[in-house]
Amino acid sequence: MDAERPACPGCLPLLRRELTARGVIAVDSAVSHAGQVAPFRALLEEDPDFAAHLQEVGDGVLTADR
Repeated sequence: MDAERPACPGCLPLLRRELTARGVIAVDSAVSHAGQVAPFRALLEEDPDFAAHLQEVGDGVLTADR
């Protein structure tokens, strides 16, 4: 996910419905734009269906495995 980071939290219901087991969500620039990614990251970290991880390489990538 890369376009409108502030809109990401609103996409979670769609992602939950469409993402298959073992699917991965990836959000780039998760370190360089941490403030914009924070609400979505919090939702993923609180959701028992996802395992969220922040990869702090380059601009950062937030991944969430289902």
